[in-house]
Amino acid sequence: MKKLLIALLVFPAVFFVLSLSLILIPPAAHTVIDGINQTKADINSLGVNYATFKARDGATLFYRYYPSSRPTDSVFILIHGITVDSAGMMATGEAVAEAGNAHVYLPDVRGHGHSGQPRGDADYIGQLEHDLSDLITVIREQRPDAKIIVGGHSAGGGLLIRYIGNTDDLAPVDGYLLVAPFMGADAPTAYPADPDAPHNPNARQIYIRRIVGLTMLNKVGITRFNHMPVFYDPIPVDNPYPSIRNRSYSFNLLMSFGPNNYLTDLARLDKPVTVWVGENDNIFNASKYPETFKPFGITAKILPGLDHDTIMLQQEFIDRVNRWLMSDF
Repeated sequence: MKKLLIALLVFPAVFFVLSLSLILIPPAAHTVIDGINQTKADINSLGVNYATFKARDGATLFYRYYPSSRPTDSVFILIHGITVDSAGMMATGEAVAEAGNAHVYLPDVRGHGHSGQPRGDADYIGQLEHDLSDLITVIREQRPDAKIIVGGHSAGGGLLIRYIGNTDDLAPVDGYLLVAPFMGADAPTAYPADPDAPHNPNARQIYIRRIVGLTMLNKVGITRFNHMPVFYDPIPVDNPYPSIRNRSYSFNLLMSFGPNNYLTDLARLDKPVTVWVGENDNIFNASKYPETFKPFGITAKILPGLDHDTIMLQQEFIDRVNRWLMSDF
């Protein structure tokens, strides 16, 4: 009995010491993620239609808006991926609206671009799908008969998989487009971690030790450290997107920007889903998408000649989106 009592007293102490040591040990010297990048931009300099809406917590969130060139009940919301903002979606958004296939909304996800501060952070895990649900609610108030299709690229697609898994508590939509979606670090579509990445100043850095420590603390309800950065991106000079870039992400934001668990999330799917990935995707394993989605009755298509970072800018892809909207919706 005495040994059991000692074990019960010692285990929590060891657990918390281990957890705190994992989150407090600093990253490699070149991985400067001790603060969130606070790049500023003048919203008045944007040469496009833009608007804002109030999220449930009162935060003002930004989106670009392109009205359809002809009458339609279709609405297309397109979610950007990690480190960028909605500027990278503008070419597709403009083309869809000009073709008259939908009214297009391109939100800056909270913690990105012009939406919310501080950049690179969120208040809690799950806040991003709440923000998307709030935007959809605003759109439905404006357009009660709208058919709402939501698309997402990379982590934006991962966010939509998370949304699918929580639809009981979120605003309904009518269909999804997932473009090279992030499925999770343990999914077949993820490449194995690069063992040399921690020693490469030009590589994206995921601070695994801190993520493990924060995950342990979250399991017992301790979330006060979730604003600590866990991801760093050096951002290459030849970045193709004209966005306000994020260099680092907090645990709250990074965990929100992807599936809860892609297996359980997709098992709850009750709306049409289209999945595309570029043949030359250099971030995820394109060849694994068909087999990953097949158990859910979804045919993932591999698009020849397209890669990950520039797929949203290619005319071939933009034309495909317009054909898809005309034929399926």
